[in-house]
Amino acid sequence: MWIANRAFNRRIFPQSVRLMSQLVPDDATQQLHRKRESTNLFDPDLYFEDTLITAEGLIDYKKIFQEFSSDEKLDNEKAEKLVSYNKEIDQEFHRKYLGNRNLKLEDLHYTHTGDNQVADEDQAAFFRFPRTEPYRRIQAGQLYKVPCDDYKRVNIERSKAFVKELFPPYELKDQVLLRIQEELKNPDADREEIINELREIIPKLNYNLMADLALFLALDAQISDIIVWKLIQESMIGKDNEITLYSFHDLCKVHYAISNVGKSVVDHTGVTSAPAKEEEKSDLVQYKKPIPQTHELKKAIRERIEEDIDKASSYDLMLAMQSFRSTSNKFLFDKFADSIVENRERFLNEFSEDDDQGQIHMIINLLYSYASNRTKKPYTHQDLQMKLDKKIFNAYEYDFLDLTQFCDADHLTRLAQTTSLMMSTEELHVLRRIENKTIDELDNLDDYHISQIIRSFTKSKYCSGYGSDETFNKLEEKIITMIDKFDMKSLSHIIETYGYREQGSPHLHKKFLERVSKNEEALDHYTVANLLYYLMYTDNTNEEIWTQMVQHTLNNNDKIPVTVYTPFKMSRFYMLHHFPELDIRDYCDKFFFPERFYNTEMKENKVYNCGAYQEFVKYIAHKFYLFPVHYVPFHNLFILRACFMDYKIAVNIFDKTELLPVEGRLTARSKLDSKLMSYQGWHVLDISQNDHDDMLTKERDDFYTEWFTQAKAKQIEKGIGK
Repeated sequence: MWIANRAFNRRIFPQSVRLMSQLVPDDATQQLHRKRESTNLFDPDLYFEDTLITAEGLIDYKKIFQEFSSDEKLDNEKAEKLVSYNKEIDQEFHRKYLGNRNLKLEDLHYTHTGDNQVADEDQAAFFRFPRTEPYRRIQAGQLYKVPCDDYKRVNIERSKAFVKELFPPYELKDQVLLRIQEELKNPDADREEIINELREIIPKLNYNLMADLALFLALDAQISDIIVWKLIQESMIGKDNEITLYSFHDLCKVHYAISNVGKSVVDHTGVTSAPAKEEEKSDLVQYKKPIPQTHELKKAIRERIEEDIDKASSYDLMLAMQSFRSTSNKFLFDKFADSIVENRERFLNEFSEDDDQGQIHMIINLLYSYASNRTKKPYTHQDLQMKLDKKIFNAYEYDFLDLTQFCDADHLTRLAQTTSLMMSTEELHVLRRIENKTIDELDNLDDYHISQIIRSFTKSKYCSGYGSDETFNKLEEKIITMIDKFDMKSLSHIIETYGYREQGSPHLHKKFLERVSKNEEALDHYTVANLLYYLMYTDNTNEEIWTQMVQHTLNNNDKIPVTVYTPFKMSRFYMLHHFPELDIRDYCDKFFFPERFYNTEMKENKVYNCGAYQEFVKYIAHKFYLFPVHYVPFHNLFILRACFMDYKIAVNIFDKTELLPVEGRLTARSKLDSKLMSYQGWHVLDISQNDHDDMLTKERDDFYTEWFTQAKAKQIEKGIGK
């Protein structure tokens, strides 16, 4: 028995229509094609979750279409008969099959809405057991959010420790407010009565107490009563315009509070909002939102902040950047950046000349606040943002060179995170200081420090990561000794990094695989994405581990985020090649939502400006009279750069900015596209700009002549080309 849904129409009806009408230009056939979208196969009654259709029912329902499709050509009379006969067929179908509800749940077979991983022609693949539940509509934001988990909480607690007063718990100084705070700790407290009391207290409250109360109500008590927040707004910008009495410091705290009303304790740091309670859920997942009754107060605070930015202390500027992180106000963050540059001397003078550690810690905290909270819009204003980052770096360059040696472990980690967000390969002299300090502090680094530093070395915004092989070799010994102390998410960043760099001893990789295979905890999509990359980088063919990755993905009810969808989509091609008998239909069904938002050309937008590629194309055109097709995307996933389509031959040449900066070699990620395309019959050369330029003229000519000749011969042997 089967559950019917819209996939039924995609698999059965369109195929029969194609067979029925073979390029017949008559009006009846055109009418049939127009009306098929409104046929009874689209009747909503057919797609109820408890609608059960037997196999015999499907055969009977298809029979009428098969009779019409038996002819090579559909004439007007038959087409009109089919269109008019729809209603009669459907009534009989509903009477005979949809009225039968006395069937066992264990007999159900599920199908998916729009299951685009199964070909229309493969009807046998359409009805298979077991299947998961039908798809539901979602909000697009679910595909871009980071989940709330312990890993995120620890990162926030440690990376944002310098603005701890913005996070719970809060200390209230008034006796009445302290009593209310204690009452709200009791889950059985009468919140309605407390809210009524707050409505009476707030208009009479001293302005010195308002900032801490706002933080407590928003992020600890999570009170989002409209009247309470309206009263706070009126108290601050009412008739007396008391907002002029508030300090820059307190205004930042109030803005942070009103920007995060209704969000859970860790959501205000940038984590996704928690879903509504179970009884409030519907097919469309609902999220708590900040209440919209405080726009006037937000505007008044923003105007005051803009006026006083140049007078603020370094710490107040950190609070301001944290409090405005959710506003997406690029103009304001540009002003923050200008203030960071122009007020450098004043910020350093907040510390004594001998306090080197205090100065470098302040600089790191200030720049990290800017880098982690600023407006993030991929592919928008990227060049302008890079210039602004370089301007900030130039202002503090000598401070980094002189004072990095005074960092402790926490600030060293924060500095590595800052550089991954702001610096490019042009600042390798500063990045080298961070590497050296990491080795010096190795005995003082715990699992959090190591995982975050290694992750920062690899996930750099403006380059392919940094760090020398020597540094990673020294870190390897530390990782092996404490490998059991890492949680799987932290360890997955380390595992992916060593695969990405094609580095690490066999003993280290053995330890990695042992830890992964023994893991019994549930893994989120971000962790699985790192592990999938590693397994593909290292050509792993252990079917048991791959089955684990598939199962972790199926056990996770969250949607796969678009930001980490690439390794999941790649893994499908990898498993189809290495494990053709492995059942991954349900695994591929998880791709339904992210696939509709995914665009590989946006992800690879930087390669189109590759100067090395332009020089290479000119070279092969002049020397060999070869004219490739440029930047060809396959499966909305792989991009081959110089393609010769007739013989399935391609050359990927990588600019210096795409190489490992210190070592100057290709990464495993750069070679992954060609590896997976080779499974589909392509012969691809991956070469770096360094290797291309290092060859002498004759040596280069001989190399490409030999490679193209051999590649063409191999493809002809496979039956590809002429």
